[in-house]
Amino acid sequence: METADSRAKPSGEQHRVIVVGAGIAGLTAAFRLREAGFSVTVLERDQHVGGRMRTLTHDGFQLDLGAMWLTYHYREMVGLLADAGLRTEMRASSDVIGIVREGKVHRFRCHRRDDLLRTGLVGRRSKLAALKLFQDARRAARLVRFDDMSDGAALDDRSVEDYCAQRLNRELTDYLIRPLCSAFYYAPADELSVLNAFVAARVLIGKRCFNFDSGIDVLPRRLAEQLPVRLGARVTSVEEGPGGVRVHWREGTARPRTEEADACVVAVPAPQVPALVPGLSATQRGYLSQLRYQPDLGVHFGLDRPPPVDYLAAFLPPCENPDLNYLTIDHIRAPGRVPEGKGLVSLRFRPRWSRLHRDRADHEITAAALDVLGGSLPDLARHITAHQVTSLVHHHPLASVVRPAGGYRTLRQFTRSLAPRARVQLTGDYLSFSTTNSALATGERAAERVQAALRTSPSPQTT
Repeated sequence: METADSRAKPSGEQHRVIVVGAGIAGLTAAFRLREAGFSVTVLERDQHVGGRMRTLTHDGFQLDLGAMWLTYHYREMVGLLADAGLRTEMRASSDVIGIVREGKVHRFRCHRRDDLLRTGLVGRRSKLAALKLFQDARRAARLVRFDDMSDGAALDDRSVEDYCAQRLNRELTDYLIRPLCSAFYYAPADELSVLNAFVAARVLIGKRCFNFDSGIDVLPRRLAEQLPVRLGARVTSVEEGPGGVRVHWREGTARPRTEEADACVVAVPAPQVPALVPGLSATQRGYLSQLRYQPDLGVHFGLDRPPPVDYLAAFLPPCENPDLNYLTIDHIRAPGRVPEGKGLVSLRFRPRWSRLHRDRADHEITAAALDVLGGSLPDLARHITAHQVTSLVHHHPLASVVRPAGGYRTLRQFTRSLAPRARVQLTGDYLSFSTTNSALATGERAAERVQAALRTSPSPQTT
């Protein structure tokens, strides 16, 4: 992409920015730009906003289809909620997490670091080893930002599995590290950079959780209400020129349109970026095209009676269950998800199982899902079978970016190749790691870079 000289606008005339994509990254960028005085238009190809931060009403139940869990570690999100006048939407949420071992759910509170040291999940030697993990995660936290993993890349020298072999022990690896990595990244420990383990441990432990009454999509919906958003707008190309950008798009079956703007923020998943932004270099296009995503298959069960459990989620170690990744008890996880006296349980599966079942009929998937659950938690499976009143199967092919050992160093090379004052800026969790707050934080960074590009006059340069 080329960075063009900025042209000063006449007094009273606003710079115009088009944002492509109404997920949380794009909406955050659009909100921050409008807050700074820019004229903003958001183009979204789907008929809803939010991307993976989406909630669906189904037979009276509120189902969070993608992102589910929010923590006060997400300082950028908490700040955005305050600036957008949405702090009143936040509700305290349970932070009791469980990990399954031999049919028992061992629980701990996320905000209490010492809870893991008191649990019966692992023995004394493993608890002492866990102290090393938390020390390493704390040191890594000083180098890691949600919007920029560049400094953390210095720690990206081995896989999680190699780190565990060198620093921890087998029990702690089996019953904490592997289920944690699988739940956060949908990938086994030997396919992930050690930096992923540090980030997951740091994000999970030490803070309380929050959520919203009417679904996790409250934040993107409320942001969209404050912005001009065009749904069903399919963008085909974003071109940067000497005086601005041209965005080519069409709405439904209408004729293609071309709009000019001073800048554009592209907020779509990485595999879609190369086709939209022809100005990327061959190296940049190659990097985005080869990024590996893991799929997610979720099965949601609405119940006429809640099960007798007290945790918001339970992780299944691969050694305990090779197929079931984790489950959430959604009426405990977040307020307002179920009618009075009802229950809601969601099951999430590992990628291999998701791929094997993605083409089966929904009723076959729900039956198979309960069979898998019954192998580890038979009482819960029986309760769901006895009290199920509705179910929904949801597939997401791009659930989480997988970064192997060395992946964050490659990411640093890619992000440093992007011109900071280009008129076309990229945003999304693929520029960091896969959480809603990461996507949001990269959206804020994109907005800052657009402001710098339009309010200064850099000399042309090539990314």
